[in-house]
Amino acid sequence: SLSEIWIDANFKETQLADLRIGQRVRVEVDMYGGRKEFEGRITGFTIDKPTINLIRHANGTWNYSTIGGAQTRQPSGDSGSVKDLIIRHITVSDGKVTVSTESAPGAPVTPKRTYDQLKLEAKNFTFSKPFPFTLSARLPADGTVSLAGNAGPINQHDASLTPFGAKLEV
Repeated sequence: SLSEIWIDANFKETQLADLRIGQRVRVEVDMYGGRKEFEGRITGFTIDKPTINLIRHANGTWNYSTIGGAQTRQPSGDSGSVKDLIIRHITVSDGKVTVSTESAPGAPVTPKRTYDQLKLEAKNFTFSKPFPFTLSARLPADGTVSLAGNAGPINQHDASLTPFGAKLEV
């Protein structure tokens, strides 16, 4: 049955400006000697091989603290609110994350930590309710770490304060 199909489409960052979760899409496929048209909606995304930098500033705030906050603006022409957004699946594969701390003036420099082979999956992500996630990465000394649990709702004032519960394996 073709009542539910998934289509992967590859885009460059510069091609994403007009794509939105929930947006209607139409795909024409030339197969088996004929053309078939499918209609659907964008429900999620995958990011392959990203480089992510998490930075704790000298004042204690993180560079991602304002994600989903009250000051987040909607793209022009969008209706609905960020709080109502539901992303059915988010996948990050083969990523690299560097965690660093900016030192206060005169304080010793804290070394950066880099983790590779990052894999993150989140289902039914929303800013206003808890959502399940799994995360794994290779540690700097060739160990591994994995987390599986639930996170959310996203703290509207400081995303770094978002509650989560997870099983940790090192």
